[in-house]
Amino acid sequence: MNRLKMCLLLIAIIGQWQLLCGQKITGLTATASSGNASLAVDNNTSTRWESAFSDPQWIVVDLGAEYPVNKVIIRWEAANAKNYTLEASTNGTDYTVLATKTNMGGGNRIDTLSNLLVTARYIKINGTERNLTYGYSIWEIEVYQQSAPVLTSMVILPNITQTMKVGSTMQFTAQGLDQNNDPIALTDVQVRLNLPLAVKTARAVTAGVSLPVAQADGSVRVTVARVPVHEIICFDL
Repeated sequence: MNRLKMCLLLIAIIGQWQLLCGQKITGLTATASSGNASLAVDNNTSTRWESAFSDPQWIVVDLGAEYPVNKVIIRWEAANAKNYTLEASTNGTDYTVLATKTNMGGGNRIDTLSNLLVTARYIKINGTERNLTYGYSIWEIEVYQQSAPVLTSMVILPNITQTMKVGSTMQFTAQGLDQNNDPIALTDVQVRLNLPLAVKTARAVTAGVSLPVAQADGSVRVTVARVPVHEIICFDL
């Protein structure tokens, strides 16, 4: 039985707007319940904000304007929060809780809070319980806005060099991945067959390729159907 090795070349165009971690917001200012809050947003990880030695304590970062925020990084010193909330506001008065953290570990710690997907000008860290008897202490607070994903790679299953029996039908599924290696929806996929083998016949080799079908998980499925066996004379494998 003759067999034909073939590969699918899938060219994908991003068709769904997703929001991922993007550019770091600069020019931040900060206020706090106590201590010098500016030291937590001075872009210097050797200086730190330290609060009074009591609970609760808070620090508010002003982004300067409203941004679509997706990620906040808190670089804690050893005197950190055991329990705290991360909150967001557009007016500096009415806050929405984005995340509640409890029983967090001691020591120097970096907390990354992502997938926040909120529009805000003010980001508040509200400490309700300390890990040590000292005040809350933060080296630096970083805030990142949302940005569009970039298609960087694709996973095609089964393997694109899959050997396929002449005359048979096979389905291929392509899943796009972004710069964070997260799935990204594909649309308007174009499919081309590459047949790199020496075909010992003057007769053209053709194959039927279905229209790409988008799947619920953002992947795309394509069906490839080979021509009948008698159309193919001989191949070197």
